[in-house]
Amino acid sequence: MTVLALFLFLAPPFWEAAPPADWSDSQIAWLLAESPWAYREGGAQIYLASARPLWEAERERRRRKTRRDQEIGEEAIEEYFDFLEENRDRYIVLAVRIPLPQYLLTPKATKRMEERCVMVADGRKYKIVGHFPPTAGDRYLRLVFPRVAPPEDGVLDFRLYVPGVPMPFRWVRFETEKLTYQGHPEF
Repeated sequence: MTVLALFLFLAPPFWEAAPPADWSDSQIAWLLAESPWAYREGGAQIYLASARPLWEAERERRRRKTRRDQEIGEEAIEEYFDFLEENRDRYIVLAVRIPLPQYLLTPKATKRMEERCVMVADGRKYKIVGHFPPTAGDRYLRLVFPRVAPPEDGVLDFRLYVPGVPMPFRWVRFETEKLTYQGHPEF
């Protein structure tokens, strides 16, 4: 039994051991909600969508959806996936699940979000450079930040104001040493 426990402890995580097409639906859900790239607390679900394993999980989840599900908001989500595929090396994208998107749609709420959402790395603040709003078929707001060199202090902090979620002010922290994929930092 000790050998089996040691083997399981030393086994690579599923996202390292198998391609996305072999991940189960529950593994994809875990990756988007519980992995080192994800944050879930107080009704908020947030993840680093630009990190390769999460990007691959999103693409795989989307591939598995039924055609009817894909038709809802198809154009907007395709625009997001195209943007991320072309610009993943230039931007960090943080995805935030929005249970009540109608609160985000007011100009006042959007302006406040754009002014107050920042990423803090090495003591410097970076405002969002854009965002992709949620759609009927995809309840995630994607906040786009400039990609900076990996922080020397090993921490990426996001100070967020996101209308449409419980407690719209959030401080989300990711430790970059935990964000590795195939031996490289991924965020």
